[in-house]
Parts: sequence; structure tokens; C-alpha cells
Amino acid sequence: MEITQPELRHRDEYTQTATDPPLASNQSDSLLPPASQVIESQVPSELSGSLEMVSISLSHRAGLSKRCYYYAHGEVFQGVLEEPGGLTRAVAMKRMIISEGRDRINLSQRVKTAAFQWGQLSHPNILQFIGYKIVDGTHWMVSQWCQHSNVTRYIANNPEITNSGKLKLLCDAARGLTYLHSLVPPVAHGYIKPNNVLVKDNLEATLCDLGDLEIFHGAKKYFTPDNSNRGDAAYRSKESLVDQDAPVTSAADVFAFGGLILAVMSGKNPQWRKRIDASRIAAICMGDIPRRADHPLLPELDPLWNIINECWSAEPEARPSMKHVLQQLERERDRRQVHENSQ
Repeated sequence: MEITQPELRHRDEYTQTATDPPLASNQSDSLLPPASQVIESQVPSELSGSLEMVSISLSHRAGLSKRCYYYAHGEVFQGVLEEPGGLTRAVAMKRMIISEGRDRINLSQRVKTAAFQWGQLSHPNILQFIGYKIVDGTHWMVSQWCQHSNVTRYIANNPEITNSGKLKLLCDAARGLTYLHSLVPPVAHGYIKPNNVLVKDNLEATLCDLGDLEIFHGAKKYFTPDNSNRGDAAYRSKESLVDQDAPVTSAADVFAFGGLILAVMSGKNPQWRKRIDASRIAAICMGDIPRRADHPLLPELDPLWNIINECWSAEPEARPSMKHVLQQLERERDRRQVHENSQ
């Protein structure tokens, strides 16, 4: 039995290719209206059925090494959704966390608005949204569970993956981001990094962390540096670091995607030699791009460096569109696939 949800307006399944013209910029045809334009009748109802976090023993039986992952503004656990009628399925449960007291007051409404907006997105490379649920005052965003985890972990667990296989995953992610940027008005993801590219059961890559697109619209989206080896600062553009009150943009997404290409192909964070985020931030703000010699798994003369450096252009206006990046990645994927098949 399917969970009952209010009728939502979707475009037909996304079929635009990298060579198609961009969608017309017509505000009245907007797929994703701003939060201020979402009316009460459009907000979906809370999920029916029960939602439970999976126990550690069940995770182990499913062959999963971990059951909790950390993302912007929340923690993600594996859970089980039991729908009316008794049908169960594995899901990802994101517990929404926001620290500012004033913004916590409006969290419930923001979650509902984000549920409407995420639910409007329909693309194979955008993580499938299932619904939201409030349990004992905790707000959960429920989405598709991807047992292979993120792209970094998937590649580490499958060392036999070829370069064309890595590029296939990057093309998947690029299609998802191209889709977001092609919406009317365009939607910027804002958190492009390896942890936010998951690998689905069918081995397609998909973008996650979509629930933050509007939940924290109006709350401060400050980036908090840390001293971990995760290196999230390496995926932030100069303009987003200099002015953290500035809105996220598609150009900032493209900058981050350049870092994603390098991380996937080389196995290392773009700024891996810099051990703390403060050093990474300083390097980006001074225009100090990573040295090719620091990433030997991506040879210095590899054509992908040209794509990466275009994404890292200092001026946002000089960066390519994601449509262009996708075209270049598809060309490189096909070229390497031919070479690998000839070996």
C-alpha cells in the first residue's frame, strides 16, 4: 500500500540532454517556487505509518559497516518505514538540527516547506524524497536509503573500478546538478562534496542533502571550519567564504564540482596537504589552487585538469555551466572507455 500524499505538480520525467537548450526563464512556469510562495494547501501531510531507526545488529546483518552519517545541519541514520498495511522498506532518516534559538521556532514550518519543494524534484540523479515525520519533537526528513554510501566509500570498497567507471559516477552527479540549475528559477545545491554524492543500489550516483535547500533559507548558512581531515572547506568558492551572507549560486556549485572531480579521480581532497580548514580557506581566498604534482593518480597532463581549472576560475562569471562540464565529462568517459576496452 502506498503512503497517501497530497497531489504535487511535477514536470514530466527529466529527459534533457547536455546538448538541449536551457529551459525558458518563465517565473510563472516555476517548478520550485520560493518558500514565500508556498501556500498551506501545497504543504504535504506528515508521513503515515511508523518510522524506526535500525538497530546496530540489523545493520550488520544487512552487511552495512555503519548506520549513521553526518551531513549539513543533521545526522542521517538507516531506518525502516512501516507503511499502512504492513509493508516495510529501508529508508534514510535525517534528523534536522539547527542551533539558533530564533530559527528553531520556525523549524517545523521550514521542514514542511522543504518537504514540498524536495518532493517537486524528479530526476534519477537526485535522491528520492519520501516524506517527513515528527517523532517526539524531532524533525526527520525521510529519503531513499543507499546501501553503498557515498562515492568516496564506494570507490574505496571497490578498488577495481576503472577511470571510466569513476567518470560515469561523476557524469551521474553532473546530470543531477545540471537538472537543478536548469529549473525555473535555478536551484543551487550549496553543499557539493563527495559526502553528498551517494551511490544507489543500481550503481548510479545521486545528489543528496536536498532538504537544506529551503529549510535554512533565512537562517544563517555559516560555514564552520574544523580541524578534521574531511576538508569540506576545499569545496567552497572564494566568494562564498569571503561573504557568508551571500546566497548560494550555481557558480559556487561549479567551483565545488571541480573539487569533486579531483577528489573522485585522485582519491584525495583537493587541499589534502593542508591539514586544517583555516589553511584551506586562506589558500582559496588567495587563489592558491592545488598543485597537480600533489595528485599523482591524476597525471599532470590529463585533460581533466583543464575542466577542473575552468571550474576553479576566480571570477564566478568565468566558470562554465554544469551543462558544459557534463559534456566534457561524457567525452572523457567515452574516450577512456574505448581505451580500456582495447587493453
